[in-house]
Amino acid sequence: MATNNHLIVTVGIRYSPEQLGPFLRSAQQHVPNADVVIFSDNGGPQYQDRIADLNSRARVVVADGYQFKDYLWKFQKLRRFVKSTGLGNVPKYFSGVLGEQKSLVHKGSFLHVQIARYIWVKSFLHGLGTAPDVVLLSDSRDVYFQGDPFEGGHDRLTCGEEPLNIGECPITTGWIESSYSKALATTMGKYPVLCSGVTIGNFADIVAYTEAMASDIQENALKLVGRVGNDQGVHNKILHKDKCLPFSTSRNGDELIATLHNSDLGEFSFSETEGLLTKNLRPVKIVHQYDRHERLRDWVSKTYD
Repeated sequence: MATNNHLIVTVGIRYSPEQLGPFLRSAQQHVPNADVVIFSDNGGPQYQDRIADLNSRARVVVADGYQFKDYLWKFQKLRRFVKSTGLGNVPKYFSGVLGEQKSLVHKGSFLHVQIARYIWVKSFLHGLGTAPDVVLLSDSRDVYFQGDPFEGGHDRLTCGEEPLNIGECPITTGWIESSYSKALATTMGKYPVLCSGVTIGNFADIVAYTEAMASDIQENALKLVGRVGNDQGVHNKILHKDKCLPFSTSRNGDELIATLHNSDLGEFSFSETEGLLTKNLRPVKIVHQYDRHERLRDWVSKTYD
């Protein structure tokens, strides 16, 4: 890996290089001096060559211990069956089996990639010989770049803020309830929803953040097996409730991050040549969840596919 001060870390498990095309091509164009690390379940040379064709600074890291992904889907089917029969939670014997595999659970082996990634990234960052100044943790398939998010430095952790509170968002509320409790979800209802898909900060803050995420995930691992998206519940809990470190947010309409799942795009302008813009006509540097909007999907496909 070339030496520089900027690092992008993402996950590409179950995604083809073509699905990662907009992310990697736009990073090559707008963030050409950043190294890109992609956690994947495919470490073959052909896959790595195709990734490198999309972004010359990208490299693939095989996710440690993720050989049990098929087991995950079997567990999800069992969870749905148990719920449909009204018998309660996952049978105690099944939790006991997972308890015997504690070391594998702690490596993320039985967790969905969205949750397990924090365990992998924490270990990866601790193993770096030379620490970058700034690290961006990002989703991949539904993210593209329109500018350099590393410009200006980052004196504190920053993530995207969605345009509603937790109590107004049944999805995030459900993630907090299933990870912790209904009482905690109610208590946190007054806070704005923080999106876990894009988080950027200086190296020390990102290390502290991934350590807090990984620790919480490992502590509650048996509740998280078979679930998808609960990392956002953990993300909101450690930042809002635990206050694990100071943070700031990028709201829709700001220049750093656009988080579009709950947006009607009214906070932005749009240009056929430059893409998604702030109201003062500056390109938004990181566009997340663009695939929720047909106009943006078409523009990204035309520009980066």
